[in-house]
Formats: sequence, structure tokens, C-alpha cells
Amino acid sequence: MDRELRVNWIHPLAFCCQIADSWRVKSHRTSGTRSSTKKSKAVEWPREIRQGSAAVKIYRQSRDTGEFFTVAHYMDGKRSRQTFAEEAAAVAFATQTASRIARGDREALKVTDADWRIYSLAREALAESGTAIDVACREFADARKILGQTPLSEAARFFVRHNDEEIVQRSVPEIVEDMIVAKKNAGVGIRAINDYKSRLRRFAAAFQCPISSITKDDIQGFLNGLKIAPRTKKNFKANIATLFEYARSNKHLQRDRKTEAEHLDSIVSTGTDIEVFTPSAFSKLISNSDADLVPYLAIRAFAGIRDSEINRMEWRHVKWEEGHIEVPAAAAKKTRSKKSHRLRRLVPIQPNLAQWLAPYRGRTGKICAFYNSERMARGLADKLGIRWVHNGLRHGYGSYRVALQRDYPKVAYEMGNSVDVIKSSYDQVVTPREATAWFAIAPTAPKDVVALPAAAVG
Repeated sequence: MDRELRVNWIHPLAFCCQIADSWRVKSHRTSGTRSSTKKSKAVEWPREIRQGSAAVKIYRQSRDTGEFFTVAHYMDGKRSRQTFAEEAAAVAFATQTASRIARGDREALKVTDADWRIYSLAREALAESGTAIDVACREFADARKILGQTPLSEAARFFVRHNDEEIVQRSVPEIVEDMIVAKKNAGVGIRAINDYKSRLRRFAAAFQCPISSITKDDIQGFLNGLKIAPRTKKNFKANIATLFEYARSNKHLQRDRKTEAEHLDSIVSTGTDIEVFTPSAFSKLISNSDADLVPYLAIRAFAGIRDSEINRMEWRHVKWEEGHIEVPAAAAKKTRSKKSHRLRRLVPIQPNLAQWLAPYRGRTGKICAFYNSERMARGLADKLGIRWVHNGLRHGYGSYRVALQRDYPKVAYEMGNSVDVIKSSYDQVVTPREATAWFAIAPTAPKDVVALPAAAVG
């Protein structure tokens, strides 16, 4: 009989042979030989097989075609007989029947000689594993429900191949602190570090557990529970994805598969969360500002440069003669399509911006005079009774610029964004009349105004 039983056999006794193949269990031919040899020494017939109080007899008989064996027993008051060509098969059947009778199991067993050969092979295959045949069958049936027609042995090899890497279990709070230190050592800017601290420590407080135990649904539930604007929620999601990527690269997660954070739902921003300063509010703010804070406010409002970018820039990046401000690659935000690249860009100096910056021509060093210029500006706004709009200066430039230019690619280049972001975020936020008023905000008594080349004025 072919010993390599295939997974598509339908007889239940064949299940355990498939499981034995997946476990690579060696055959126990030796033990079977010993058993057969020992049984052959029996000389008294009929033989009686006993299990507890139950007894089943085996009769040896002869025909012209040869010797055969009959198993006889009583069940439910009726005599049952089963004939086998081999003694070993008869003994196996008699032993199983006696056991079932002893347990009170009245299920009649009517199987063929071939069935019992399969049974004998199955019991032999499972001998080393110590697994009972009925347990093996149930496990096989459960596995088939999950795997379909995929062989169990193939699934077992796949599991071993993808789970042989040892995972270093660490809690979320531990990994957050490790990542922050690693980012500092890698030269990541202080603002990005503070952002990691603020968002990821909040995430860590909610998950005091190994990061490997966190599922996509756990993270999604955390994000859904945050009462924040979609844009802010996107930032949270990005930081969490960075955390999980760090964990994977340091063997706290499996390296050969996506992290749970990569399966998160997209966060759709409708653009309704974009807010800007009105021309009158910003005019009041910048006109009452400390002289050292004016460049920060003016460049952000009239050139749309990010807070993180202007804090890395110096006065040498203001190209007075050329009529533009250079945002060097080293200062620019990384692009989303090519995360390892920062793209240099040139932003035109608007006529009113030239007036605000004229008194500072000739300066060197950092443009921002304060460690945290935004906090200084926010404090000034509070004193003046002006509601501070988070990122309202950059959003103002994008919204007012689009309203005047209607040139999405041009504004996208100036702001270091994609055309889709410009369209979805800044289109029709303000009117052209409001945009004209925005770019007309100028010092009341400008000094040393620089005349720009006409081509430089966008």
C-alpha cells in the first residue's frame, strides 16, 4: 500500500497520516514487527481480547484459499462477526472494539480490511508524536477549514520559515524612549524630536504593553478617540507609523511583513479644517510686533515657508538681487513620494514682503532671533486679543496666493506641496478681494525699500 497518503483522501483515518507527514514523524516498523512476532506465538484459539469487563474473541479458520480470522462480539444483545485476512488487522479491530464496549460506546464498527490497514498505518505514524488519532483528526479538520486545499505540511513549513526569527519583546513606552534617543543621535531637529515626544508619549500612555501585541484595530481605535482635526490626526498616524517602523528595524516586530500601522485606514481631510488670519487681524499683529519677530511673521505669511524650514534658514538665503528666497534642500521638508529626498525651491519675494524685510538687509546668521518664534507670536496675539490660528500664516499664503494666481502647479512649487494638496486645501478658501488686501499689508512708514526686478514679482 502506498505509504504517502495524500491530503484529498476522504477517509477520516487518513487525516492523521497527513499530520504525521507535516511533523516528519518517522515510521515505527520495528515495534510493529515485534508486536506481530509476539502475537504469532499464541497457540490457543479462539483468542480473547479483553479491555476491562469487555471481551472480544478472535477465531482462526481455514479455507481452500488460505487462513482467515473472524472477530466475534456481542453488542446490544446481538452477535456481530467481522472477518479479516490478516491476524494483525483482526487483533487491532478486536482491541478497538473491546475498548469501545468497555467505555459504553455502542457505535457499531463496520469497516473493511483496507480501512484497518489505514488505521494501523495511522497509529504507527503517530506513535512518536504521542497524539491520539481522534485528536489528530480534529486538528486536521480544523486546519482544512482554514487552509482550504493547501496541504497542512506546506502550511507548517511556511509558518516555521516566517517565524524562526526571534522577536525581542519590548513595551511601547520603552521603544518610544529608545526611538527618541536614536533620532537625536541621528541629528533629527529639535522640533521633530519635540513632536515625537508630545504625540508618541501620549500613545505610549495608552498602550502599556509589548508593541508586538498591538493590532491595527487597537491603533485605529486610539486615533478615532482623539478629538482633533483631520490634519493633526494625520500627523499622529505618521508618527505612530514611524514608531512601528523603528520597532521592526530593531527586531521588536517581524521584519518580513508589514507593520500593523501600515494597515491603518486613510484619514481624509476635506479642507474644512484650513483656517487663515484675516488681513485686518494679521496687519494688527505684525504692526505691533517686536522688531526681531517681524522677519519670522512676514516670511511665513507672505512666502508660505514652513515653521520648521525658516528655523533652519539664514539671511544668506534671502537673495535680494534675484528677488527670491531660497529654501535649501537641507532646510526643506522631505517629500512624501521620495522620503529620502529634500527638494530645494525658490519663493518669490512679494512687493509687500520686500518692504517688511528691507530694514534687515545686510544681516547675517539665523533669520529667527528666538528659539521658539511661534510661541512668541502666539503670546503677542493673546496680548492683542487676536485668536491665534495654528499654521494660519502658511495657510494664509496658500489660500490668498491661489485666489490671486489660480495657478496650482506654481503655488505647489512655491510651497513645496503637491498640486493635489494645493487644490484640496487652499482652493476657494478666500476671495480675490481678500487676497489683494492680504498682499497689500505693508509697514506704515517703510524704509530702505528694495526695488525688485519685475520678473521676480509673482
